[in-house]
Order: sequence, then C-alpha cells, then structure tokens
Amino acid sequence: MYQRPVVRERTFVDGGGRPIPYGHRWEGSPPDEAYSRTSNTERYRPLHDVARALVDWLAATYTVTVEELPPDGGTAGTTAERIVRVTPMDPTAAPLTFEFTDFPGVIVGAGALAAHVAPHCGCDACDEDVLAAVEELEQFVFAVVGGRLLSAAQLAEARARIPEGGRWSAWT
Repeated sequence: MYQRPVVRERTFVDGGGRPIPYGHRWEGSPPDEAYSRTSNTERYRPLHDVARALVDWLAATYTVTVEELPPDGGTAGTTAERIVRVTPMDPTAAPLTFEFTDFPGVIVGAGALAAHVAPHCGCDACDEDVLAAVEELEQFVFAVVGGRLLSAAQLAEARARIPEGGRWSAWT
C-alpha cells in the first residue's frame, strides 16, 4: 500500500517578516508583477520525496522494471536532475517517466502523450500550495495505474465497447 512521506511545509516570510500563506495569498487578482516572479521555490522540494515514494511503491506493488535514465537537459525551462522510467511488463500498459527538476518540481509522463507537471506553474501569481501539488501528482499516477487515464485512441474504443472488468489498465 502506498504511504505518502511526511510533507513538511516550510514557512517563508515576506519583506515585512509576515508568513506567506501559499495557496491562499491573494484576495482577488494577484498583482501583475507576480506573474513574472518565482519566490521561495524550495517550498516544492517535497514533491521530489513524494515522487521517490511513488516510484518505490510502483516497484514493490507491480511487475515492472525501474530504470535510471541520463538527464537530458530538462523540460519546460527547467533542468532535469534525475529521470526514472517505470515500465510495466505488459507492453500494452503505459510506462511512467518521472523527471525530477531543479525548480524543484516533478514532471511525470505517461505513455507517449500524457504528462503531469507539479507544480503546474510555480509563479507567485499562481500561488500553488505544495500539498495540493502533492495530491494532484499522486492522483495522476493512481489514475494511470488504476486504468482511469485514457488516451484518445482508448476513448474512441470506449465508445464502441466497455472493457472487460471495467478497467483499462494492464498494470494489474
């Protein structure tokens, strides 16, 4: 069973020494300058711990290969510190590729086309809460391995028939 690692939220303060309530920072629209600023990005470091725990859980729960890949320069303006691919033995199941970025964040690719980026943006205007980012990351991985993430081809097929057992996953 998956066990989320303890996520310790650090407290960061603004110029006046007041704690910044990330995830609940703005009443109404944020100031324009917040869209081009990323402050205190270390608040997202727990995403790396959660991604490592997810990789470990996948390896312990499913018949998979876990492969360290060489960092390839990164995605979305970040640098990859580590890349791990988790591939199910069933060739019809989507592999999951975890890219640990220097932002710090995590990009999880599923198969050829699906991906989840955590945090989604990270700018001060978006004001993402680390716990929400952790939950979304976990839910994406659970959706893939639970057969609840469908490709466009699978969606077209789903219109024609209901899968046996009501599951689309070959991760079982």
